[in-house]
Amino acid sequence: MYLNEAKNEQEKHDLAMIIKETLEQRYKGVKNEKGVWITPAFPKLIYVLEEDNIEKGSEYYYLTELAAKCSTKRLVPDYISEKVMKKLKEGNCFPSMG
Repeated sequence: MYLNEAKNEQEKHDLAMIIKETLEQRYKGVKNEKGVWITPAFPKLIYVLEEDNIEKGSEYYYLTELAAKCSTKRLVPDYISEKVMKKLKEGNCFPSMG
């Protein structure tokens, strides 16, 4: 869930809508075979904290609030700092494996 992978503002806006829906669905969970709402193990969600979503009042801060809400109930997503990742990985930001 990385907004800065979008190629333009329209694509970023569209990606934000997809991230929002994904977080809302993960917060709700899925029903198991007994009809009980559970947290799915896959796919793993990784949310990237970046300039557009980290500061209160930033354009996509609402996504960070939603991710935090989801974390309180479902213990997902995992978080990556774009700033730190780029510093450590030669200017690149990417999800970890495993």
